[in-house]
Amino acid sequence: MEVQLFWNSVLSFMRGFFIGDIEMAYVPILLDLGNLRVLFVGAGRQARNKLENFVENGATIRIVSPRLNEGIKPYVDTKRVQWIPREYRRNDLHDVQLVMACTDDEKLNRQVVQDAIDLGILAGNISLDGPRNIQMMAHVRRESLVLGVSTLAQAPLLAPVILRDMVSSIDPRWPRLISALHRFRQDVLRRYSPADRPVLWKRIKTFPFRTWLAGIHDQNWTDSEWDKHLRLALEKWQG
Repeated sequence: MEVQLFWNSVLSFMRGFFIGDIEMAYVPILLDLGNLRVLFVGAGRQARNKLENFVENGATIRIVSPRLNEGIKPYVDTKRVQWIPREYRRNDLHDVQLVMACTDDEKLNRQVVQDAIDLGILAGNISLDGPRNIQMMAHVRRESLVLGVSTLAQAPLLAPVILRDMVSSIDPRWPRLISALHRFRQDVLRRYSPADRPVLWKRIKTFPFRTWLAGIHDQNWTDSEWDKHLRLALEKWQG
């Protein structure tokens, strides 16, 4: 309770102090990076911090920068990233689907993002102030469960702190329950007609999943045991 009150106070303070009258229309969306054509303008420390997520998730990455951070060099040496050693040009955006403006020059970052937005390209910006139409989130993935936190670029150092607090308070068995419910859903799609499903889904949405999960004392159920116990609980709940 004390932790929750603390974070409520912090976030309330941040809203009043940082955001004020700024209108923000961001909506959290998961983006499949596989084979996405991404341009990084700038190759310093902050670019290095963001690059790994893109590389590890299969993006096709090109970097335009006169200089290269030592932490990025291994990606270039192994040809996982293409490096063009020069200053940014507007035509670098040709055939790009997403751009990250990661230079130390706030004015240049602004220009890169504005060029991208004019062309209908997704654009991130490491500068605190300036245009952008995407925000990177601190996130963690546990199988099919993804948790993310963003401070809308107002206090990015706090995002991973808040995320760790969230993760520590969540039952680690949620991913197992998600998988079991997915299998149950697939079975429902096979067994029930489209006309009958809405009533079933509406009833299942009211099931006390958190309470049921907290009451499970066996930590080592197999998938079939998860399926059996969840099905019995849901069928009993449906009456």
